[in-house]
Formats: sequence, structure tokens, C-alpha cells
Amino acid sequence: MTTKPFRLALSALAILTLAGCGGAGGDSGNTELLNVSYDPTRELWRDLNDQFVADYRKQTGTSLTIKQSHGGSSSQARAVIDGLDADVVTLALGSDTDAVRKKGLIKDGWEERPDRAGRAEAARRHVSGP
Repeated sequence: MTTKPFRLALSALAILTLAGCGGAGGDSGNTELLNVSYDPTRELWRDLNDQFVADYRKQTGTSLTIKQSHGGSSSQARAVIDGLDADVVTLALGSDTDAVRKKGLIKDGWEERPDRAGRAEAARRHVSGP
């Protein structure tokens, strides 16, 4: 049985992934995404990615591969700023997220999106427990 925070995070991944799907994969019927995140969420994203890939294929008939890159939040932010072509980015520190935003890679006002709270709570619960 899936917990509410886990479902919220899975929904957030769907929203973020679908926003990033535009040109990936071409006509081959296979889409590849890169999920860049801070290290303590490695297992969370592995589990979410596996569930999302299966659900996405069931709903769309499209094969989806999600590669992961994990490291320190600031290191991951720097990699994205320097050109790492990430489709999904989750960072631990507001200052790292803001640095990516200042480079024009995140739209202003992102923190006001209604799905933001669900993602943050799901990740917090995974890392620190209920």
C-alpha cells in the first residue's frame, strides 16, 4: 500500500516529468530523462522512478528510462548551472534552488505552485521519518 506522502511525491514526479518530456526520445517510442537530486533522496527517487516508469508505460504505451544523478545539493546545483541537462531537479537548500533560478533554469514564482508543498513534505518524511 502506498502512503499519502509517497503518492504526493509520485504525483509531483509526474507533473515535473511531463513538463520536461517535450523533445526527449524522438519517434523511437522511448523517452529518457535525467533526475538530478541531492544524495539522501537516492532511494526515494529510485522507488518513485520505478513506479512512475511502469505507470507511464501503462498509460501512454511509451517506454521511459529515468537515469539518476545524486550528490551534494550545492554540487548538483552547480552541475545543472554548468550545463548538466536535467529533466527533474530536487535540491536540499533554498540557496541552491535560487542559484539555479537566477540562471534562468527555473521560472520565477515556482515556489508559489500548489504542488510544491507535497513534494517538499514527501521528501522530508522520507529523509527524516514521519
